[in-house]
Amino acid sequence: MRKHLTFAARDALSSVNAFKQHGLVAFATGWSQGTKVQHRQQEAVGLLSYYLEKAKQRGFGLGKETGFREFVQKDQNRYDVNLDHAPPAGPGREFALALRRDVEAALGVEFFEAVLGKGYRANAQGLVISKCGAPAQAWHVDSSHLFVGIKDLPCHFVTVFCPLYGMEEAIGPTEFILGSQHFTHWLPTLEVSDQYPPEETVELIRSEAKTWASDLGEGEIQMDCEAGDIVVMDGRLLHRAQANRLPESVRSLAYFSFCRPWYYEWPRSQAEDRFLFTK
Repeated sequence: MRKHLTFAARDALSSVNAFKQHGLVAFATGWSQGTKVQHRQQEAVGLLSYYLEKAKQRGFGLGKETGFREFVQKDQNRYDVNLDHAPPAGPGREFALALRRDVEAALGVEFFEAVLGKGYRANAQGLVISKCGAPAQAWHVDSSHLFVGIKDLPCHFVTVFCPLYGMEEAIGPTEFILGSQHFTHWLPTLEVSDQYPPEETVELIRSEAKTWASDLGEGEIQMDCEAGDIVVMDGRLLHRAQANRLPESVRSLAYFSFCRPWYYEWPRSQAEDRFLFTK
């Protein structure tokens, strides 16, 4: 990540202005220097195997129609594990709680309160795991603007990423269009399909964001921080995962979303009425 977007986790409050301007900041945690991240990556790989085995026993395929509330195959070799619905005695629950505690402790509540206001709430958490052969995603946002056509409202939803893998170009790091959260209010409706705008709309937003930030030398950047670092993104920012071309690799990206206390957004790419584990 660029130097002016990267902060020490202990100085999270100093990043708020950069976050509001660019829609993206990163925090160096130093976790890659120990064994914590390697252990978390091993746990993530184990969780994928566990969920895949369970899903195959129940009948499972590509997309939400044949997926579950807890587990969806989003594309070839790309899976989304929703840890909100991990069974209480299952292996995902403690993994989710421990990693979220680590992230919130590293940044502190003051950062989230400065961005989302007091009383902010957790929205969702999980893992997006891509094996070698996963194609690039389409550009998309994680959360729609509150009102179509109204620009520059305060951020109401953030996504927090914690990569558990070493950054190599071939593994497909996430790309971001800096400043695009100022222009995605152009998306025509609040439907989930419009969170994945057509390429001509992406080009228009990209051009506007680049012009808006031309004096800053901004544009598209990719996640190139250390394993275990924390990246916080305005949910309205355009981003995508690149293709994983690294043989034998498993790209595990933990995610958490937080929002203002009066807002809630269901992860609409997941099934609402099919459960992998008995309720």
